[in-house]
Amino acid sequence: MKLKIAMIGVGLIGGSLALCFKGKPGVTVMGYAHLPELKDKYIASGVVDDATLSLEEAVQDADFIFLCVPVGLLESYFGQLAKLPLKKGCIITDVGSTKASIAACAEHVRMSDAYFIGGHPMAG
Repeated sequence: MKLKIAMIGVGLIGGSLALCFKGKPGVTVMGYAHLPELKDKYIASGVVDDATLSLEEAVQDADFIFLCVPVGLLESYFGQLAKLPLKKGCIITDVGSTKASIAACAEHVRMSDAYFIGGHPMAG
């Protein structure tokens, strides 16, 4: 079985998660960067298997999408994801430190065939 994991934000938390998944049998880690120099940095550092400047390309056929961006940007990303063709059964999670606003935003953004599970970087 092959899994594609899309990392939206490959900073400290996103990068740490990416490194946990990278190199596992059957797992491909795709990073999304909003700046060309970040895309090159992610690939050169070996944190991800590949990276792109296109959100659509990053999440295409992804089994899991990790939103590892500041809480203030999550609403925008939910809106963008809602307009993209996501893989049936895709699980979307975040690493935001607050949940009320994120859960409300995720509830109002209908993503057909995808599921949102709120996360937290300190859970466990």
